[in-house]
Amino acid sequence: MWETPGFPLVSMQGNPGNRSVGRFLSGETTWNLRVSRVETMGKHGGNLVFPSGFHDIKKKFEIGDLRDIQLRGIRAIANGKDLFVGCKTGSGKSLIYETFPFLNPRSSVLVLAPLESIIKEQSERLQKIGFSVTSLTPELHDCESDFIFGSPEAVLDKYRASLLTKSFQKRVKLIVVDEAHTIVQWGFGRKEEEPFREWFSNIGELRSLFPIFPIVALTATSSASQRRKILNSLCFNKDSVIVAESPDRENIKITSMQVPNNEDMHKTFHWLIEELGDKKDTCPRHVIFCETILTVSKIYSTFLDIFGKDCKYFNMFHSKTKESVKEEIRKDMSRNGIIRVLICTNSAGMGVNYSHLSNVIHYGLPHDMDTFVQQMGGAGRDGGFSHELILFKVKRKC
Repeated sequence: MWETPGFPLVSMQGNPGNRSVGRFLSGETTWNLRVSRVETMGKHGGNLVFPSGFHDIKKKFEIGDLRDIQLRGIRAIANGKDLFVGCKTGSGKSLIYETFPFLNPRSSVLVLAPLESIIKEQSERLQKIGFSVTSLTPELHDCESDFIFGSPEAVLDKYRASLLTKSFQKRVKLIVVDEAHTIVQWGFGRKEEEPFREWFSNIGELRSLFPIFPIVALTATSSASQRRKILNSLCFNKDSVIVAESPDRENIKITSMQVPNNEDMHKTFHWLIEELGDKKDTCPRHVIFCETILTVSKIYSTFLDIFGKDCKYFNMFHSKTKESVKEEIRKDMSRNGIIRVLICTNSAGMGVNYSHLSNVIHYGLPHDMDTFVQQMGGAGRDGGFSHELILFKVKRKC
């Protein structure tokens, strides 16, 4: 059994080092996260026909060998095939479309991303490598950049006319939808609820604007049913290529614990408060995911009561956080920075490149399994043993 200060953890059968992260116990309930592979990830490198720019790709990105998912993805878009890639966080999915300028010189890649933070992080990284990058704006009339980024609202609504210009029609040869699971989660309403961001469900309209060029959909988490909805929404061709692997993370231990309904936040997190107080900047990094901004504020206030407003070892991140603060947090979390405890909503689940993170906590049962898998996947990206802890309450009916 793994130890976490102050918490009696649910015991797990078998060797934690070898046990699948896809199964954990919550009371008497067993959750199974394993998803069947669509393509076997065997050693097929010798059978692949690489594009002429393959060696330039390795040199440009300073890498030795490409993973099977990357090789299959590059081959698919080189052959003009629509491509769906569903692989865990940290698997190098983005490299598949980032290599496109080597495959098609003097062409542009149109990338749709759900959050400004994702656009900013990816743009800065590509610029450092040496690519030309721009965002879709009213002033952008000539399509000359290697990569053009925009939200679904910007691409399909605000600046749709730009896509119809001769420059865009001539240059854009690949369309990429990053974090493609948001098409289902945000683009379609649940029951009688309105969609959170309706334009996400209309991304498939790009097929009519660029009918002969491939579309690439990338996600770290998608069930089989969700994948089908994504493919249908994007109007994928019948000969599309699907590269998917299990989201199973064998290096992440998942445990759960019921918290009394009326328990004070100070008591719930006393073990983490004590550890942060003792170790300060050497405290292992923790990210606490919450369902609402209100819950984030309550937990943040708990730490604030103990450490005061001048303490830099904890912070919060949600949709209402100032952009300047978000940027500081993103930079800090992308390295082994000073923040040791980040309390957040799913706004920090995408667009934050976590580094040195080995502990993820969910305060409350996850809203859906796909989001949970993605948030949990921020831990252990270096392959080291990590821990996911779910704290939940049970509402009793009268």
